[in-house]
Amino acid sequence: MKMEDYLKEVEFAIIPILKAIWHEDAELQFAQTRYRELIKKVIEQDKTTQMLGKNMFASKDIKALDLAGNENKTLKQRIATRHFAIAALSGALLQFAKQGISIVHSGLDNCPSGPFIGSQPLKEILWNARNQSFHWEEKKLNPKVKNCFRNLSIEFGFTSFGMFHSSNMAYSVIKLLGWKTSEDFKAIMLCLR
Repeated sequence: MKMEDYLKEVEFAIIPILKAIWHEDAELQFAQTRYRELIKKVIEQDKTTQMLGKNMFASKDIKALDLAGNENKTLKQRIATRHFAIAALSGALLQFAKQGISIVHSGLDNCPSGPFIGSQPLKEILWNARNQSFHWEEKKLNPKVKNCFRNLSIEFGFTSFGMFHSSNMAYSVIKLLGWKTSEDFKAIMLCLR
């Protein structure tokens, strides 16, 4: 099978995954903005409380802080859930990329390198990113995966890739590759034909 044929076969699955990733990203951004606004409001109310003295603090303000505390907890849970959803969806997309390599080239060794992303060939990043995404919780990452993410961390930033031992990095890889649409995905994958 050629890469072009593989991409045609999986396009129906790729499109909704990408739409879901970017939908979840927008929801995450909204929740994070609301969380920052809430924290700012609580800090401002706390400053007012300190200026007036606790005895002068109105009961309506206490209720407002309690409500803010509940909303804070809810927002933290929403943010954590959105992070998980984005990582899981991004891992699924990387699985499609890795399967393309496996189906078209019978594995990594026979696959062309593709363009270099920093100091590493595309094929290595895709293969190792999928493996990191699926195995990071096991705390026993393959040395090739570790080296790949150490290099990504050095070349593209610790905050994006440095937590590869304790977090799913699939979304960071998706963003690095610029995969926003199925056309973006196809363009990168066709470099490996």
